Amino acid sequence: MKSVELLTKPDCHLCEVAREEILQFKNKFEFSLTEIDITTRQSLFEMFKEHIPVIFGDGVIISRIELNKEKLIEFLKV
Repeated sequence: MKSVELLTKPDCHLCEVAREEILQFKNKFEFSLTEIDITTRQSLFEMFKEHIPVIFGDGVIISRIELNKEKLIEFLKV
């Protein structure tokens, strides 16, 4: 099963939008979604504080700030 990770932080409207958009693909593809709050991990916070949400597919960045739906579909299809 494919694994999608969503890096978020509290009160992040773009993160909420990205989560909703990703979940729309659950009816077409089988994958797990894990959300990680970057404020709980200093190293992640330093790397991504200005670029969230960040969406990873099996550990590789798919998109930052806004979901790139085409890249997500490409990742989920393989």
